[in-house]
Amino acid sequence: MVSSPTDNTAVDREFFERELASFLPDRIFDAHTHLWRKDCVPWSVGVEPEDCGYASYMSAIELIHQGRETKALFIPFVTAENRDKTLLANEWISQEIADDPACRGIFFIRPDDDPEWVRDEVRRLGLHGLKCYHTMASSKPTFEAGIEEFLPEPIVKVADEEGWWITLHMVKSRAVADPANISCIRRYCESYPNMKMVLAHSARGFQPAHNLEGLPHLTGLDNLYFDTSANCEPVAHQSIMRIIGHDKLMYGSDLPISHMRG
Repeated sequence: MVSSPTDNTAVDREFFERELASFLPDRIFDAHTHLWRKDCVPWSVGVEPEDCGYASYMSAIELIHQGRETKALFIPFVTAENRDKTLLANEWISQEIADDPACRGIFFIRPDDDPEWVRDEVRRLGLHGLKCYHTMASSKPTFEAGIEEFLPEPIVKVADEEGWWITLHMVKSRAVADPANISCIRRYCESYPNMKMVLAHSARGFQPAHNLEGLPHLTGLDNLYFDTSANCEPVAHQSIMRIIGHDKLMYGSDLPISHMRG
């Protein structure tokens, strides 16, 4: 289980006032965060009930946003073992954001989902895009899966036709420096200009040298964006701002990761 503490110590509060209070704006949009049901993922942020809905998110995020008005794009998630519960996870997102028109939600896909069924379900649930994940790929280990294995082109085509957002957590050991990843991202973005592709975790630049090597091959793509979620490497973010542009980088808390110490 991923369990995240929700305590807020005197040290935390002192650090916030010293380092962050003057930096955070009055309004925050969280472009990468999760809501979940406990029967779909084994996560917890110490809230009750263990399901994390809209109210639980707002309570948890207050610990790090400290009074700032917060809206978000919420991402559903299911483990590979629970892949038959994706619709349950997607419906949870839809239900939880229904009363806040300033928030958005996206739809978790499996690579074998019928593209037209995906279109119909996203419309039915009032969602705005797609979430894919490597654990749904058929090849093993999935951490070396190609993007097409868990984000098939026919589904990208539907996203283009609908004007949707796609949050992509690419894998492979060299992340955005991998030639196959570069080729697929550029081809998808150029072929389907009406969808917006977001490379999560600052292009998964947990080794920032990969960003410095790979990002120059992804310039000039108007529909390519990035979110900072779960990445604590400053150079990963700086490389996006300097090579791609500061207007393409969005903040993401990645709850529950945001509440894990260290």
